Amino acid sequence: MTPGQFLREARERHHLGIADLVPSLATIPPICAHDRAEWLALVEADRAPVTIDVGLALFRLLGFDWNRLVSLVAATASDPQGGEA
Repeated sequence: MTPGQFLREARERHHLGIADLVPSLATIPPICAHDRAEWLALVEADRAPVTIDVGLALFRLLGFDWNRLVSLVAATASDPQGGEA
């Protein structure tokens, strides 16, 4: 499983779409809701990184297992081709 897959599954467990999270996700610098939605889709597709700020913001909204996300991010960082199964 990749960090993006983990985050997508956490969102889907709450029966939320990406658009449901966008209003609660602030960015610096501020970007429009459409661009935030595209960015979150990239994160879930593992095409944009899960930074500490991104992870914490999503954790606050979704309440997933923080340690699991950190493990997945670390595994992906050490093995960008595969990550943890």
